[in-house]
Amino acid sequence: MAPQTPKAPLLSTMIQIENLTQKQRMICDVLWNLDSKEQVLNFIRSLPMKDRRDAIGLHALMILETLDQEMDVNDLTLAKQVIDKVK
Repeated sequence: MAPQTPKAPLLSTMIQIENLTQKQRMICDVLWNLDSKEQVLNFIRSLPMKDRRDAIGLHALMILETLDQEMDVNDLTLAKQVIDKVK
């Protein structure tokens, strides 16, 4: 078996979601550490219904926060390139 290389962080900084309960923070910690869509889906399916609803919402918030951090609204270079191609 080949040695595993450590995963490079996808984000330059951690995301932050405020005002979560302790249980919601624990769900976010688990979701953050999963490596694949399949693992996320399996984890969510394993939860009781109320926690499952929370996990789905928290997962969506984590995705939105990640996109928000990674998207520099002042850098419209890519958008301009796409618009120029469509013209």
